[in-house]
Amino acid sequence: MSQNAHNFFREEVSRNPELVRCRRDVAKLRAVKKILDKQEVSSLQESLVSYLPERIKVDLLVRMYFENIDCTWGILHAPSFQREYEIMWQDPLNTKPGFVAVVLLMMACCQCLVREQPQTYSADSPLPRETAISLIHACETWIAQSSRKHTDLQWYQVQCLLLVAKQTHQMKMKRRWVESGNLLRVAISAGLHRDPELLQKKTLSSAFEHEMRRRIWAFIVEWDLQTSVDRGMPPISSDIASDCGPPSNLHDTEFDESTIIMPPSRPLTESTKMTYTCLSSRNRGLRRKIIAVINQPLHQVSYDEVLAYTQELELNLASLPDWAGDRLRDLTAHDQSVALLHIQLEQFLLILHGHAARQAVTKTHITFSKQAFKSAAVSILDKLSELSAKGFKFLLMVRADIQRVFTSTLALGNTEDKDISTQDLRNLVQPSLELADKALDLFEEKILTTGGIQWTHTFLVYDMLLCKVHPLGRNMPSRPGSGRIYSICKKIMDNQDSDFSAKVVPLKDSVPTPKKNKGQRATKMHVTTEDNTTQQPPPALNSDVVPNLSFSDMLDWNFDDWMLYTDMFWSPQNMSLPSLSEQNLQY
Repeated sequence: MSQNAHNFFREEVSRNPELVRCRRDVAKLRAVKKILDKQEVSSLQESLVSYLPERIKVDLLVRMYFENIDCTWGILHAPSFQREYEIMWQDPLNTKPGFVAVVLLMMACCQCLVREQPQTYSADSPLPRETAISLIHACETWIAQSSRKHTDLQWYQVQCLLLVAKQTHQMKMKRRWVESGNLLRVAISAGLHRDPELLQKKTLSSAFEHEMRRRIWAFIVEWDLQTSVDRGMPPISSDIASDCGPPSNLHDTEFDESTIIMPPSRPLTESTKMTYTCLSSRNRGLRRKIIAVINQPLHQVSYDEVLAYTQELELNLASLPDWAGDRLRDLTAHDQSVALLHIQLEQFLLILHGHAARQAVTKTHITFSKQAFKSAAVSILDKLSELSAKGFKFLLMVRADIQRVFTSTLALGNTEDKDISTQDLRNLVQPSLELADKALDLFEEKILTTGGIQWTHTFLVYDMLLCKVHPLGRNMPSRPGSGRIYSICKKIMDNQDSDFSAKVVPLKDSVPTPKKNKGQRATKMHVTTEDNTTQQPPPALNSDVVPNLSFSDMLDWNFDDWMLYTDMFWSPQNMSLPSLSEQNLQY
């Protein structure tokens, strides 16, 4: 991230008292929570069974898993799972730990999907997310303590569910690409990349085992591809020679552990929970090829290549089942899978044409790329909005499409033409602002559902573009993006969990000032501290001009760039500022 970007963000925060208070409020809560987490008695040595709540709660989350996640990624075989699930409740203490881990991670994946539950927070993290994190940590501990000498399919199911649960709740995001790559390597070492029919192990004698190996391998490869897109890294699976075919397009009820010969796969025109995986495998080669090209540091994608890839993407999109979203009808799990099939291809249209529109030489190419980008962006946002409105929020939680649409939209909405009039500039930028505003609506919903308040700096980027098109520039009277940050933080502060609030008071004197990040300069604020000392205010902001920051730079920002700013924005420099909250939380 450029120094200009850092300077803009730092100044934007310092000039807005409400943002300063919000920042300090949330940062103090996060510091307190960190202390409380360390003080808790470790339960890592406890049996996994102890993490199971009463059955009625587990049943709800398990059902939600099959309705929202398993319908797309067929990691589990529902009938065999249900049989073992009933046995588990008859004698939980004698149940295999691996199966209990599967159940706990299914619960973790769906904690934030429960509808109509009160939205309360522990610091800036929703309570359902906190529950999910505790389940994830328990399963990670079990994995670390268990032997890998004999890993079975259940072990791989646990690993796959662990990736989904972490991604859903925004845990250890920087490690996601590495962790998926590690699992891929372990799977290769176990031979999951080979055709199961060619393996001569006695443990792989059943058709059931063969089919489940194909399902697990398909998920691992697909996850590797998407994490590579999000992280801007090459997919590890691209260099793997694999002869493991896609799983069969069958319902789970059509085979089980006793099946000797698998029934023939259904046509892909017939919908099963494996239809997504089967159709996705058909365009996986194209997606790998595009990822390899756009993530090559020494290769500049030509416009001819952009057009060629666009044609291939559109042909593949046309071959998919139609997205039949309709606000007047109820959507189904199948609709969510179809939406994902479209979105995972449309994201490449965003990436390709987002860059191409900025680099194209001819006006025709610029116009075409902007239109192609806008069509893909609108399509993605419409699908996510409609799914979320009908209760299918999983794709919104687990994917990063919103941020990709948002940053690229602002980059395309900006113009470097210095001769254009202010009114013409506003007319050009208005469509981008409308699209960005829709993206922010979804982004706000995601933040309030799964936590991640650190990502609210994205809203400041919105203000950055508004400043450029507003006649008053930096002195524009209102900042919608900053207002959204305030609103989000206020909701979080006003809905703190009572148990957490009670724990905050005794620790008011033990909250340390977090260490500043390497290379980070303190933001000087004019405040009076508890010892009546005074800090110097920042220099006056007299300029009406937005810093010389090209929005096209954002197209090249990676995850590390955003996280660098995150740490800067949310690190409090003075923990003694008065609280914004109306709940009398003491620090």
